[in-house]
Order: sequence, then C-alpha cells, then structure tokens
Amino acid sequence: MTGGQEMRAEGAAPDARLRGCVAGVAGEQSLLLVDQAKYEGQPAIIIAVNGDQPGKRNIWVVGPDCSPQAHHLLKQLKNA
Repeated sequence: MTGGQEMRAEGAAPDARLRGCVAGVAGEQSLLLVDQAKYEGQPAIIIAVNGDQPGKRNIWVVGPDCSPQAHHLLKQLKNA
C-alpha cells in the first residue's frame, strides 16, 4: 500500500485477498480510507482516494468477497 495508510478488516491485519482487491480497485492511488461498513444493509468494504478535483474523493463500495480478479463493485462515486 502507498502513503503509509492503514487497512482494517475486522480488527485484523488485511489478508492477501483484501490487499489485492484494494490494489485492483484503487490502483496506485494513495489510499485515504479502507474500512468495513454496511451498504443497503449488507456487509461491504469502503475504499476512498483523492478525487480529480481539490477537496473531492473517489469512493468505491465493494462486496466483502472482493478479490483482485472480481471486485464485486456495489457503488462508485467519482469526485464526491
């Protein structure tokens, strides 16, 4: 991960699948947030990076089974 950012998954160190998921979704962008949440009542992972415009964020909501090969994208917000 870049920028010394922390990823969490149920209070444990992230496993290879989660790290691969985040890298596949966010690419080389510096992470602002990776955390567990609920989306529409279901477990999800939130990934956030800086957007293309100052003060904006790009945010992805992916399913908990996200992997490097299958992101299971639930929602994407660009420059939110």
